[in-house]
Amino acid sequence: MTKEEAVTFLPIKDIDDLDDLFEDKLFEMKQFLIGRFPVTKVIQGRLRKIDNITRSYEALGGKFDSFQAVPEMKVLSTTVKAVIDEFQSKRSQLKLRMMSSRNGYEVIEIAKMLILLTRSYVEKWASPNVNTQGVLLSTEPDPMELFSALKEFNEQGYVDFKSIDEFSEQNVLVREVKRLSLWQKMDSNE
Repeated sequence: MTKEEAVTFLPIKDIDDLDDLFEDKLFEMKQFLIGRFPVTKVIQGRLRKIDNITRSYEALGGKFDSFQAVPEMKVLSTTVKAVIDEFQSKRSQLKLRMMSSRNGYEVIEIAKMLILLTRSYVEKWASPNVNTQGVLLSTEPDPMELFSALKEFNEQGYVDFKSIDEFSEQNVLVREVKRLSLWQKMDSNE
């Protein structure tokens, strides 16, 4: 990338402003990435923007420290409660690392791992035959409602995902199956 191209992504007037402008733009992108459930197409668009500002930063003389590889993270548990707990824990780890990173390339790698982690989580929930009409993909369930429904689910002796089908359409767990089934359909159509 040439310096002329770089200033289209990082429009600096003074080279002393480069670090601040890059950090501001990267922070804005990181806020976007951690603030919502990752929809692959949307995330990929943001990753292209991060790549552009990162390469622009380097073309204008900015330097990055190296970073450790982002370890592969997948949800390996099988019971509903363990899957939710594992996903929340690993997602939090990735989000914390993303927020502390000052390297655009590292942020890109973390975001990609967040998508892979989400895919492994969704695989546990999704059902191909679920009616997803009217489901809002971006609306995650309230954590308190989710854990309350999960507590009731476990108190009734249920632990696996197949048992969720026995509950009414209004149950948070049933709604989550529908939402994540829709996510999986959209993700596979990309």
